Amino acid sequence: MDLTGAYVKPDGWTMGNTLSPGDDFSPYRLLVNSNGPIKSLAVRVDITGHRMRHTAAVGLAYRCRITFVGDGEPDVVTGGWISSNAVTL
Repeated sequence: MDLTGAYVKPDGWTMGNTLSPGDDFSPYRLLVNSNGPIKSLAVRVDITGHRMRHTAAVGLAYRCRITFVGDGEPDVVTGGWISSNAVTL
């Protein structure tokens, strides 16, 4: 399933952003709002839960596992939400 363009919000983040296509390093890049040099983070996203209401802004969403792919460092895994309009199960 291609999740490119899906809105993803990791747990603990004030706001999320959309997934863009990845590269040989990871299947997706999570865009970040930053004035610094880093504009996206390498991630893997897996749907882990059922669809439910998250917030009024996001609407219906699925729980997901987000793996921030380490580049020479260990991967970091967290939970989060992915907009249901981008997911076809």
